[in-house]
Amino acid sequence: MERYRGFVEEGMIFMIMSIFTVLKQMLREGDDVDWKKSLIKVFTNLVAGWGFYSFLLAYKPWYGEYPQKIGVIMVMVYAGSKLIDIFVDTVYKFDFKEIIKRWMGL
Repeated sequence: MERYRGFVEEGMIFMIMSIFTVLKQMLREGDDVDWKKSLIKVFTNLVAGWGFYSFLLAYKPWYGEYPQKIGVIMVMVYAGSKLIDIFVDTVYKFDFKEIIKRWMGL
């Protein structure tokens, strides 16, 4: 059981930060809450934050030690959330039909 303690602790920190990130966004928008979209966003933030945190730990393993662990997780979840929002916004702005027409010379 002691083996899984660190994994559970990190998972709880990631879950809390993912929920806080979604709550911050919901409070900023002020509209009715779409719970399905909110849960999808929590999961996406969790995965993005965990991915960035794992990448950072592979680069500098001392970020996984406790004094800086919580701050690093907070920053990685927030950065992952913002990067995914930027990526989704830019993909929605592309007009793929127009790009294909220009590429084909029509």
